[in-house]
This record gives sequence, structure tokens and C-alpha cells, in this order.
Amino acid sequence: MTDSWEILGRLAADATFWGDVKKAALSAPPRPGANGRSAIPEGDYKKALDTVRNAGTGLKDQPISLMALGELLVALASNNFRAALDGLATAIQHTGMNTVGRDFNFYVALGAMIVDGQLRGQLLSAPPYKPFDTFGFVRVLPADRADLVKLGDANQSPAVAAAANTLCGTVWHPDCNLKVVIWTGHTHPVANP
Repeated sequence: MTDSWEILGRLAADATFWGDVKKAALSAPPRPGANGRSAIPEGDYKKALDTVRNAGTGLKDQPISLMALGELLVALASNNFRAALDGLATAIQHTGMNTVGRDFNFYVALGAMIVDGQLRGQLLSAPPYKPFDTFGFVRVLPADRADLVKLGDANQSPAVAAAANTLCGTVWHPDCNLKVVIWTGHTHPVANP
């Protein structure tokens, strides 16, 4: 899951990364079939993996899950998501904060804060930002914690908080009911009994 959060955080905070992903023109997954799942061909997965590894600063030296790439492809297929992501990226840029070239944990935490408004609210705190530790973001650097709180706080960055709420509502559902067949033999999530 953290790779999915990192990808989303980079898309929102690194204009070069988002621009490179847009230029890649990744294929949208086909509509769900009779089994209720979208089938993503292996070639599309490989193109998405190559794009994410080489876009902007990239995610070159870490594993990237099939789920993260499937989620990316499904999200990018939504024009509402793409427009909302553009809006969030613009709002973050307008803060004047340097969000490029940060430690990868900054992007992981940012992505998690984008898709989970409750988590965002829980992480808002004052130094030494203990809620980050409570929720497992122990490796987020102190300076990054301060910047994440500034971005997530509707009082400090109202446009960012509003844009994050809009983005979250475009393709994610509280049940996290994304069912994608990456290619034969790889399914996420396992079908419920």
C-alpha cells in the first residue's frame, strides 16, 4: 500500500512526475466483465511500471506492487480523477513549498493523507508531531512532518485540503472495493467468499 501512497503523493507534489505520467498515455483498463473485474493486460502493467520508475525522479530502487499500478491505471482512466489531481497539484504548487526531491517517506505520508481525510486530521499536530509515529510514519523526517501538517491543515492551506477532499471522492470508495485482474494468475483483492 505504501507504494500506492507514494505514487499518489508524487503525482500531487511533483509536477515533472505528474507530467511524465500524463505524457505516457497509459491505457485505461477495460470495463469490468461478467466476473465484476477489469482485466489489465500484462503489457499495460509493464508500461505503467516503466513509466512510474522513470517519470520525474521516479521510483527506481524499490518494489512496486501490481495493486499500486492497477490502482493507478484505474484512477487515471477517470477524467474526474485527472482533473482533481491537476487541481490538487496546482494548489500544492501555489503554497510555494518545495515539494520536489523530498525523501520518499514525505510522498508516502502525503499520498496517505490525500486518500484518507480522517488520517489527515489525526496527523495534524504540533512539534514533535507524535501522531506520525502513532500511525506508523516513524521515518518521516521532522522537517517533512512540519510541511505535511502545513499542507494538510485547512487553516494553513485551505485550497490544498479542499482539493485533497475532491480528489479522494473521485475514484476511492470507503469499502476499497477495487477488483482488478492484472493478468491471468494475478488478482487483487482475493474474491470474498
